[in-house]
Amino acid sequence: STMPTSSNPQELMRLLSNRYIRQGDIIQWRSEVGVGAAAQAAFQMIGWDDGSELHGVSEEAPGVVENLTVVPTGEGELTLTWDPPATGDATLYSIRMTASSGIESSLNVYATSRTTYTLRDLSPGHGYLFSVTASNSLGVSPSASAAEPPIVRETDEQLKTAAEKQSTFPTVLDPRLWNGEEMKADVAANTVANVNALVKKSGISDLKVEAIELFGSNASYEYDDKADFGVHVFVSSPTMDPDRVDSIMKLLNSYTELKQEGKISYYGVPLEVTFHGKRTVNYQPKPGQGQYSFTESRWIEKPTQQPNKFDRAQMVSDAKGFIAKYNALVEEYAKDKKAFDCNRFEALYDEMRAYRGAGLDADGQRSTANLTYRMLRRLSVNVPDEVDALEDECNDIKASLP
Repeated sequence: STMPTSSNPQELMRLLSNRYIRQGDIIQWRSEVGVGAAAQAAFQMIGWDDGSELHGVSEEAPGVVENLTVVPTGEGELTLTWDPPATGDATLYSIRMTASSGIESSLNVYATSRTTYTLRDLSPGHGYLFSVTASNSLGVSPSASAAEPPIVRETDEQLKTAAEKQSTFPTVLDPRLWNGEEMKADVAANTVANVNALVKKSGISDLKVEAIELFGSNASYEYDDKADFGVHVFVSSPTMDPDRVDSIMKLLNSYTELKQEGKISYYGVPLEVTFHGKRTVNYQPKPGQGQYSFTESRWIEKPTQQPNKFDRAQMVSDAKGFIAKYNALVEEYAKDKKAFDCNRFEALYDEMRAYRGAGLDADGQRSTANLTYRMLRRLSVNVPDEVDALEDECNDIKASLP
């Protein structure tokens, strides 16, 4: 046999892998001078096995771990649990945690022989993604992945910053879309073309477009870098009454959202098209609130700087109240999705919408309630949208069989 020339354990293992170990052999690691007794004892063989029996050890590398879940179990604490692989006996599990603050990310790796692992002292304002692999002497499994439940982790200071950002307004219309107060020609032309394409794809032959109009943040001085280009299309049909048309348009809106939302943008501003079979009071002209007609190429109502009716301290307080309710629901839902009452998500969603609506009615676009709602949509988790998505997911789980 080749004699060792190094005390490096990796080199010793390489040499050992190239020869047979016979009963009676003595294996020693002679460390370099100055290495302590604990280090000298780190390489040793205890007992003997001639390899004639496997003693129940798996003859294959493990498969993927099953039913990986991540559940909040305390302040700054997440617990991962999983089931062993269906094939192969795992002797070790490796956990990779990617933490992201939205600006930078970091990777940490942990190991355990158990099927649960708790991580503590996690930072607020970070999102966490986990993957777990199983291994034994014959190999490593593919990874199973899971994200932490979508918990809002903003600190009080981060919420104050968010409130300030939402209540600081531009003094000109978005220059990506407007030349002063005039809509850019390519933006207008693309909008009409995209609407006509959606109408054609709908397959409703006698659908007539009555008006194409722009409402919302990008028709006003309330836009920010998260605002969409909110186009509203009012249609009619000679063979259906407005209520019937409106019902069909809701189906068309769901289809449009599924197929197009976020996929078409104008200079970085996402296009969002909504169809209506009738014009409700919310889409009637209001003094000072921008409303632009693509079909007539003119302002129906020019926007003006709206009066400030917000209280930043109240915005933070109200946001924290909704965040606490949201986080509590998400944590409870993550523990047992099958048993959770999906209507609780709907109730929170309705509460947030009613809160916003009351603020708009009382104090307009720059009310505390409207700006708080906008802030909730722009945190690390888009709270209203996530509540809506979780309700759908919850209902899908309820409708499924085990």
